[in-house]
Order: sequence, then structure tokens, then C-alpha cells
Amino acid sequence: MRVTFIGGGNMASALVGCLLARGESPASMRVVEPAAEQRRNLDERFPGLYTLAATGPDALAGADLVVLAVKPQQMHAACTALAPHVATVPVVLSIAAGTRSGEIVR
Repeated sequence: MRVTFIGGGNMASALVGCLLARGESPASMRVVEPAAEQRRNLDERFPGLYTLAATGPDALAGADLVVLAVKPQQMHAACTALAPHVATVPVVLSIAAGTRSGEIVR
């Protein structure tokens, strides 16, 4: 299964670590993280993980699942960037605390 995480903070890192511990390949995961320092941290912690600065076709190509792992105040920007590409993704899952699905689809 190919997974793209939008957001590369603590929650996404924990999920990536769990998937790797279960035997998933880092090559099956992508993380979109705009902060360069956080991308470097992810690259060092998870060798072989594909990190990107922005959501786009490269981030979503072949993804079976997109996980919205951003802070609630970043959700609008994350969804706006995802919107032009969402038709190519079978499943989108939000793990943002306090964000209702109705707020995501606006």
C-alpha cells in the first residue's frame, strides 16, 4: 500500500515509524512537509522515505491513502493544495484533532 502523509510532524512520524516496524518499505511512503528542517529530520530518521515540500502530482502519484496529518489551523491550506489532485486518491483520512469532515470539504 502506498501512503502519502500531508504534514510531517509528530503524528505522521509516529505512523511512519509504526508502518516501518511492521515491515512496510520506506519507498511506499511519501511525506509532504513544507519546513526544510523537518524534511531533513524525517530523511535522517527514516532513510529511503520520500519527502516533498509541496502537495502535487509527485506526492500523490499511485497513493492508495492520503493522511491529513496537519494541525487544525493548517487544514484549510492543506486541503486547498490537495483539492486539484484528490480525484486520483482512493481514500483520504484526517487525523487532525477537532476538525470535522464538513470543514474539510468546504
